[in-house]
Amino acid sequence: MGDEFLLVSRTLHSFRTELPAAFQKIHKSYIANRAKVDYLEGNQLALKSGKVLPVGKVHREAVRAWIAPRE
Repeated sequence: MGDEFLLVSRTLHSFRTELPAAFQKIHKSYIANRAKVDYLEGNQLALKSGKVLPVGKVHREAVRAWIAPRE
């Protein structure tokens, strides 16, 4: 895979509505899979692959709750 990307003419919201709860919108341009998340630090979400994604200010609290350990 590497640095591949996919360009489509659909909105991110339309994709999110079709995905399971394991996926969350974290930024206006990003959706993340919970299984791939390592940790959240500030406004960045670190993935297990080593990549770091930005977390939008609007999404920060929802992302924090989404990645919190389930008890």
